[in-house]
Amino acid sequence: MRLEPISFGNVTIDMPVILAPMTGVTDLPFRRIVRRYGSGLNVTEMIASQAMIRETRQSLQKAAWAAEEALPPRSVAAALGGPAGVGGFRVIPLAVVRSASALREAIAECARTGAVAVCDAETPEDLSAVAVATLAQSVPVALAGTAALARALAGLLELPGDGPGHAARPLPERPVLVVAGTRAPSLDAQFAALAAAGATMYDLDEATLARAARDGLPHDGPATTAVRLARGHAWRAADVDRLAAAVVPLARATGAHLLLTGGETARRVLDALGVDELTVLGPLGAGAVLCRTADGRAVVTRPGSFGGDGHLVDLTARLRALMTETAATSAGKDS
Repeated sequence: MRLEPISFGNVTIDMPVILAPMTGVTDLPFRRIVRRYGSGLNVTEMIASQAMIRETRQSLQKAAWAAEEALPPRSVAAALGGPAGVGGFRVIPLAVVRSASALREAIAECARTGAVAVCDAETPEDLSAVAVATLAQSVPVALAGTAALARALAGLLELPGDGPGHAARPLPERPVLVVAGTRAPSLDAQFAALAAAGATMYDLDEATLARAARDGLPHDGPATTAVRLARGHAWRAADVDRLAAAVVPLARATGAHLLLTGGETARRVLDALGVDELTVLGPLGAGAVLCRTADGRAVVTRPGSFGGDGHLVDLTARLRALMTETAATSAGKDS
């Protein structure tokens, strides 16, 4: 049986199968599954109009919609977008990762052919094996991965991990600038916690974003400043560039340490600052990687929707603790 497309005004639905709004059922994960099987139109859960007007946390979670225009990739290799460079991508399976000699040879072969190695891993030991095999290569190999991979690499290179060891690589006393380009609902509570902790807050709507991109943002001494795109607006990907333009003058004027949430946000801000190289210092709490620029600025990156309500407060406190440890170490040497 052939299903004919249906039209509503100037909108045509090629597959006339529509998901009904069902409270407690049609949440974001469910809609993604239904879309994967070919539904033509998906609808959120039913939401009370007054709750939506007040933008309660529950109503915003129900209204959450995936920003991606395509289905999520089924693998890391697929997420990377197909062939790259001369040799494309090569997936290295778990069995090879857990054989030291086979893993070294697989990575060496990728280096010879110009392929990008995509290594499977399930445990911290698997990530350590990848780091060991990479460091054993006769040519430089770049690593890209999560905070867990950074932790494994830091351990092998004897870089500092959590705790006082970070003070061996001094962090100067500077303000902390938090920048969030993500619109994940979990960020609302995290920014509310920052505000309660005394941070200077900027929720940039269309007008204030344009003004900030043109004139920059004011700063308040050593305080933590948090900047994000305001909710309730149909932001476009290009607006992340404008967000970067808005925060860069502040970052340059103060030399602030950066806490960047979301990979695209981090890339745009660092590009705008002219930062093309970071030194990995190690993890800074769960889900976050601490790096340093050539001029001594700390850069902390983490996924945009990661962590509980107090995660950003915790990360800023850890950064300030490292500045305090550095100051205390310097004072001890002076005495």
